[in-house]
Amino acid sequence: MLISVTIIGSGRVGTSIAKYGSTEVRNDGGTEVQQRHSREGGNLCTMTINNSPPPWPWGAGIHAFNRHSRERGNPSSEERHSRERGNPSSEERHSRERGNPSSEGLHASLISAREFLADPASTVIERSDVIVLATKDAVLTEVVGKLATHHSKVLRGALVLHVNGSLGADILEPLARHGAHVAAAHPFQTFSTADPALLTGIGWGVECDAAAWPLTEQFVRLVGGFPFLLPNTDAVSKRRYHAAAVAASNFTYAAYDLALRLAEDVGLPPTEFLVPIMRQTLENAIDAIAHNTPFPITGPLVRGDVEAVQRQLDAMPEHLKDQYVHLTEALRKTVGRE
Repeated sequence: MLISVTIIGSGRVGTSIAKYGSTEVRNDGGTEVQQRHSREGGNLCTMTINNSPPPWPWGAGIHAFNRHSRERGNPSSEERHSRERGNPSSEERHSRERGNPSSEGLHASLISAREFLADPASTVIERSDVIVLATKDAVLTEVVGKLATHHSKVLRGALVLHVNGSLGADILEPLARHGAHVAAAHPFQTFSTADPALLTGIGWGVECDAAAWPLTEQFVRLVGGFPFLLPNTDAVSKRRYHAAAVAASNFTYAAYDLALRLAEDVGLPPTEFLVPIMRQTLENAIDAIAHNTPFPITGPLVRGDVEAVQRQLDAMPEHLKDQYVHLTEALRKTVGRE
């Protein structure tokens, strides 16, 4: 039996989840059906699309897809839950009113936040084992309120999770009061596009109680992720958790931007000069993390050559000096900790 999932929010994260595993398009009696064999082992996945008004930018509304994950190498439910968390057995955790979902796959619907707020009484919610809130922060509270108001009678036993990285599960408390299991489950990834391949093999930071964990874990694995129950979920810890993602991704662009501007200033072709050193540095960092060793930082700062650093600063174009100083100071502190 399949898990029925409704995703509210048609941004990059929500759409990536909905599109996970689909590529090939064909026509089928006026309805387009996308299907493919997944990279991990030929698992058949289907996504049904109709011609209703599109809830996401490029055309048609996703109504359902079906994913079989046994061949993906995911551990069985018995293996997955033989942990110290005290999770209930598969028989116990699936004895719910919605039809005992198994680990076989997903049946998903995607609704934009705008569409849901305009018509919050959507009957697709009533058929959902899992409701994923992938909305902007600004409307998340409103969406939660509409769910509580219009679907209070069908929330009992369902799992409702949001994908925000810095907010806790407590924002879903109005739904928990109606019997829903609630979770915060954040995909630790940068979504510059809605490419579903971005979900494969990534960690998901999860905050939930023991009752919500089994289905949360199962959902994350079915979309290709690694679910990790966060050990600290107070407000400060959640913000630091999210800042780790920002640092691992966004902060690097400040250094890349400086390198690109300087390369352009002296006439270097960036593809031939910057890309190889950027790639090698990333590989060095990944290797250091994998082996729990210090980052292999090179250059004048790590050698203690303060005069060389000062000469670089003196040669810096005026509009880039602040950027150089801040990055150098951050690197100096990193070197001091190594």
